Amino acid sequence: MSLCSLSGAYALAQDALPWPGTAPTNPSVASPTPFPAPNLAQVAAPGQRDAYVLGPGDQLQITVFNVPELTGPHTVLVDGTLSLPWVGDVDVQGMTLREATDLLTWRYSTLLTRPPQITLSLTTPRPVRVVVAGEVRRPGAYDISFADGGGSESVGISWPTLTQVIQTSGGVTEQADVRRIQVIRPNRSGGSSVLQVNLWDLIQSGNLEQDLRLRDGDRVIVSAAPRTPEEARRIAAANFSPQEPRLMRVAVAGEIRRPGTYSKEVAPGEVGPTLTEIIRESGGITEQADVRRVQVVRPTPTGEPMVLEANLWDLIQSGDIEQDLQLRDGDRVIVSAAAIPPGESLRIATSNFSPDSIMVQVAGEVPRGGNLELPVNASLNQAILAAGGLDSARVQSSSVELVRLNRDGTVLRRTYNVDLSSPPNDDNNPILRADDVVIVRRNTIARTTDWLNVLLAPFVGVATFLRLFGL
Repeated sequence: MSLCSLSGAYALAQDALPWPGTAPTNPSVASPTPFPAPNLAQVAAPGQRDAYVLGPGDQLQITVFNVPELTGPHTVLVDGTLSLPWVGDVDVQGMTLREATDLLTWRYSTLLTRPPQITLSLTTPRPVRVVVAGEVRRPGAYDISFADGGGSESVGISWPTLTQVIQTSGGVTEQADVRRIQVIRPNRSGGSSVLQVNLWDLIQSGNLEQDLRLRDGDRVIVSAAPRTPEEARRIAAANFSPQEPRLMRVAVAGEIRRPGTYSKEVAPGEVGPTLTEIIRESGGITEQADVRRVQVVRPTPTGEPMVLEANLWDLIQSGDIEQDLQLRDGDRVIVSAAAIPPGESLRIATSNFSPDSIMVQVAGEVPRGGNLELPVNASLNQAILAAGGLDSARVQSSSVELVRLNRDGTVLRRTYNVDLSSPPNDDNNPILRADDVVIVRRNTIARTTDWLNVLLAPFVGVATFLRLFGL
């Protein structure tokens, strides 16, 4: 077909060219295939594929067989149209490649003497713009480019997956609920469809359908939920967790040996400390700690803190591992005070979040006085025996004094009538606390003897000197 015949056909058919959305006037030309809005309920199952839809930025190759004048590369403009020779602007936004091919075939068929053979291929797909919000390290909007450059619809498009986009946003946080991730997908009717994804199923059973392929305009919402330490370890090893070291800071306050802020660098694939681990690192709890109501105050994106409560007594008694909360960056651990029965204090002392030992000072009439390291819940008798015991000739059993500095700044002083054979009790063999001071005082005879020795020491010294010379 010559260029003249093409031009003539174009001139004759110009009045017959229908505007987009109107039926052609030539009864021999079939109406284009209608373009119904897709039913997104059909893609509600994660992993189900749907066709690529065109949008601004897509680069296309349009080939009209045996008509080189109409063949060439084109880009979908910002308004979603293609600017084409002979037919002008053609709106293709939201169409699949097949639908756009049908539209172009119809538009050009009114200008050519025979139905055109048109091939429409995608040479470079536009970046996919996706919004990620919630429990990810760097929430925000991301433009994700395709790794491989598209091709025709028969070749297929390698859409970015959910895990790839989460990786781009820095990975999930320690609080992310990977069982209930929502993908909100817009449709052509102006509404949206909500897809539910369970990445825990991907970790546990390798269900690739859960690694949903995302589309342009998708919104990914990662909500929060507590995890057990075992779940945290499994999720930390997944490729959608942070892939670079991160610094984690946790503050510990209340009935703790060394309250303050603790920092830890968490390597990729590792999890941060649990509640009991951070308590142990801070020196352990005090004897007044209320282990039934340990609070973890957690910051949230809304600014309203979330308060979690852990019952570490259940962890001690029944091994309830869920009470050992997995901590996250910015958490504050608050251990309040409570009166603890003696029986419970012995159980708590053997837990891994209690200190292994306490330091007690023993002074006075003992062979090995000074700072002594004793087991937690050691009694007054144990401290005296560790210091070498009592010299009955110099010490009265009622001469042992306990000095204790309370956390409120007050000082407790009490004298005990010690019986080294007595079991722990509040009357004469109390349980000691860290930094207690035990003073073993001399009896009256010992004080008198020591005073006389000091008084007579010069005379004893002179007599000894004279005896050396036989005087």
